[in-house]
Amino acid sequence: MIPIFSSIKLVGFDLDNTLYENNSDIDDRIATEIARKILDFKPEIKNLGNARDLCDKLYLETGSRTQSLKEIGIENSGEIAHECMERADFLDLIKYDAKLIDLITKINNKYSTFLITSSSSNHAIARLKKLGLDEKLFDYRIFGESALPNKKIDGSIFAYFLKMSNHLPHEHLYIGDNLKGDILPAKSLGIKTIAIGNIPEADYSVEKIYDIRDLLL
Repeated sequence: MIPIFSSIKLVGFDLDNTLYENNSDIDDRIATEIARKILDFKPEIKNLGNARDLCDKLYLETGSRTQSLKEIGIENSGEIAHECMERADFLDLIKYDAKLIDLITKINNKYSTFLITSSSSNHAIARLKKLGLDEKLFDYRIFGESALPNKKIDGSIFAYFLKMSNHLPHEHLYIGDNLKGDILPAKSLGIKTIAIGNIPEADYSVEKIYDIRDLLL
């Protein structure tokens, strides 16, 4: 346990790209769905191959699927990007993770736990099961449809959760991989943060989810 997290009573998690790591195959399937949406919006591109080339080019420039859609003028780009991720069929690429199960179980034994994800409950629970995690390991669970129209990126889902909690904001910790969707909105409400990946704005950054063991246990 490091001092910055000594007051923590609740530990929360993002799901996608946090409890499991993205790989090139998952990215490829998501990018293909993004390309389909681009082709719908810009039929003059003519075919999916051209749309995928544009999709990959924009992602290299922006570093964000959402921003890529925004760059070509698609409204509600965040929601559209999430819908594309939901449509991408990559459940078969998520693997059982005994090390993760042990970690989350031990954290659940020491702290109250919560899950906040933009993914719908059907998709999220299926992904958790593939990892070997029972959704009941998380004392509180907020899925994409649970708190509509609340969103992660504007902090409203986190505010919604804080109203459910009996603890002060700084007694909560949220772990995620995305600066704008996880770290900044949580921090804006006083929640402590750990980033998966190097995000200087987080209170702490780790390379992989397993690295939080030494910080919290």
